[in-house]
Amino acid sequence: MNNPKEIKFSTIEEMAKYLRLPRFTDYNNIIDPQLPFEENLMLIMKEQCIDTKARSLDRRLKLSGLPLDKTFETFKLSKEFFPHLDINETIELRTCKFIDKKLDIIALGNSGRGKTHLVASIGNDAVRKGYSVIFKKTYNMIDEMREAKKEKNLRDYVKRLSKVNLLIIDEIGFDKYDDEASKHLFKIISERYEKASTIYTSNYHFDEWKNFISDTQIAKAAIDRIIHHSILLNMSGDKSWRFENAYSNLNKREKNINDD
Repeated sequence: MNNPKEIKFSTIEEMAKYLRLPRFTDYNNIIDPQLPFEENLMLIMKEQCIDTKARSLDRRLKLSGLPLDKTFETFKLSKEFFPHLDINETIELRTCKFIDKKLDIIALGNSGRGKTHLVASIGNDAVRKGYSVIFKKTYNMIDEMREAKKEKNLRDYVKRLSKVNLLIIDEIGFDKYDDEASKHLFKIISERYEKASTIYTSNYHFDEWKNFISDTQIAKAAIDRIIHHSILLNMSGDKSWRFENAYSNLNKREKNINDD
């Protein structure tokens, strides 16, 4: 190990790189020679704080596994597409107060209704507010749990998912679950029950869950825990939000091409 006295630097830039303070390497373009030393130091430290915060956000967004293109800015909430949704209540979820209250959210509706987009938008807002978030497709999560069990790391895997502020489990019921998969899914639901917020999405109403969860008792126990402290987002409807959004984007692209 190097003796600190043996570490030699000849420039501020070298020291800044060593300390991982990228804004300090650009100090000449930040400081004002007319200002006192303390004010210049405040200027460059402020720039560094902004840069560090932005880098931290980028890192946490990547670690979350969230689809970063799915935000409220790219999602249209309207009674036309979501006749059964309380629009104001849904927008209120952006405050993330439900996370502090350890409430769950369950978004139900047929395929193409924008469930994944909506819950990912909530997740992206939560990361920006400083909450830890993990987004998982149910089938990926169960596959990872099977692999973790083989590697004797299942406890660590469950512990990691149980500690996060917000876990989003997307597309429950996409596959049929055998006994092992059903137990894995229930384990995550049970571990987070009343301890941290979880968002679930499914194309199927609760009375249909017995069709893809092999053990009816596990299905009942899972549903009981999910609905106990949850906000239900009924996203059923006749129109496909996904289709209409794709059509709208196509029209925009054609308009831009014609304008050019």
